[in-house]
Amino acid sequence: MNNLSLVENRLQNMQKVYSMLEQFIDELPSIIPEKTRQSIKESILGDDQLKELMADAEKQRTPRLFLFGRTGCGKSSIINALCGAYVTEVSDTESCTKETRAFTCQKDGRILLDVMDSRGSAESEDSQYEIEEKLIQDMLEYDPDIMVLVMNCSHRDSMDIDINLAIRLKKAYYNKMLLEIPVIIVLNKADTVPPVREFDPDLYSQRKLHSISQITGQVFSLQNSLSLNSCGVLAVSSVMEWEDDNGTVLSAEEINQLSSEERQMLNISFDGRWHYNELLNLIESSMTDADACSGLRMALKLEDLITDLAKHLVDVFSGIAGTIALTPIPVADLYVLLALQSVMVAIIAILSGREANLESAKEFILSLGGVGGAGLGFRLLAQQSSKLLNGLFPGAGSVISTAVAASGTKAIGNAAIAYYLN
Repeated sequence: MNNLSLVENRLQNMQKVYSMLEQFIDELPSIIPEKTRQSIKESILGDDQLKELMADAEKQRTPRLFLFGRTGCGKSSIINALCGAYVTEVSDTESCTKETRAFTCQKDGRILLDVMDSRGSAESEDSQYEIEEKLIQDMLEYDPDIMVLVMNCSHRDSMDIDINLAIRLKKAYYNKMLLEIPVIIVLNKADTVPPVREFDPDLYSQRKLHSISQITGQVFSLQNSLSLNSCGVLAVSSVMEWEDDNGTVLSAEEINQLSSEERQMLNISFDGRWHYNELLNLIESSMTDADACSGLRMALKLEDLITDLAKHLVDVFSGIAGTIALTPIPVADLYVLLALQSVMVAIIAILSGREANLESAKEFILSLGGVGGAGLGFRLLAQQSSKLLNGLFPGAGSVISTAVAASGTKAIGNAAIAYYLN
């Protein structure tokens, strides 16, 4: 299973398990008291964090970006940098995007964005009017969620012309769609800001960073004075060098002679990208369409969201386990706890994209083995033995048992997270 299908499988399994949770809980062994069943239902099905994640998974879609800017500003380089792969031609000597083209940007197998790379403005072959009319037509047909004006960070001449173009594109979109479209400004080629010898982002000096910051501030003030009021101005570097499987570094011209399949197989020999996580976060925060925003959030942060949710559910189940352990009769709650912990492990397994059921979850719990198995055995012994204290000090043993059951359930949950998710 490739990374993309694994992510899609996770989303589908998450939605499936959420829709079946109530039935899942109802089918638990009859030894589990009805009050405990209701507590599980309320704690899991009523959990706001889980509901929000499920809502995002159900309504999410891939966001659409429209890139535009002058010839040579590096729109194609930005697409390659977003993808972390050589998907579109790049050249230092000529314009590579003769016509508008659409790309799907992926990161680690996850679809992040659909991007339309427009023909560079100020092309010499056609009039500026013709270029602008084509840009507007392409933009309206594509119906993007956000427009991205790309400018060269080290070339500050004619920036007012580029910003006014963005204003006209934004106005054309509003006239057609009756909606305001978000616009962000990306200052590409930050690596070319002096001192130019500092092309590795990890080695940018304070002098270089200060210069970049000054340029960003000037562009921000300029766009405000022209009444563009973008959602943000961000400087980035898209410098990347590529090598084949033999470790030979290839020039852009050599790469452009390769087939699209051969380009996809290239490896990154030097990664000079800078501010790309910040760019993705800016895109996410700027979009007004909730479904598109959910799609990008799910693609960017799916693993983190699932892991955080799993940890949260482990805490919920541990609390329920502690409640069950208040039963004052030794051994009476062992089977109930095992069933409860099996539900917890099964949910974590399903969140990871695997098929799971209560039986496989029980097998996981019982097969922890070694130090883990001994630890679980001592926990169970301590938990049940503590209840014998109730004969001498009523209630004291159940308090100890509650703490042991909760911590034991949490230990099993953490083991499941480590095995299935990490």
